[in-house]
Amino acid sequence: MKTNAIKRGDIVECGTGKQRRQYLVLTSEPYHERAGAFIGCPVRPDAEAGRLAVGLKASGKAAVAMPHLVTAQALSHREKVVGRATRKQLSEVLQRLLPLIGIDELAGLE
Repeated sequence: MKTNAIKRGDIVECGTGKQRRQYLVLTSEPYHERAGAFIGCPVRPDAEAGRLAVGLKASGKAAVAMPHLVTAQALSHREKVVGRATRKQLSEVLQRLLPLIGIDELAGLE
């Protein structure tokens, strides 16, 4: 099943009306096709920044990605790409996320 062509690093807007939210997409196109969903972190206005936030622009405005609030979103085929993170910004988000999910603990599981 072919899904919307959203890509890792895209900033997408989901929902309608007051329920509209923006997310930085962290997963790849093959994942989207298999799962019918994407995993992303919310993108919020700069004013809501916390110490884990990563600065970027969404819809031409200053914004931050919140890697500590990762969520899975079902693809509705109505997602709108409103921006794109740079490779450096995406890398920074992932670097802040991985310790939060205990990636360093996986080395000891082998």
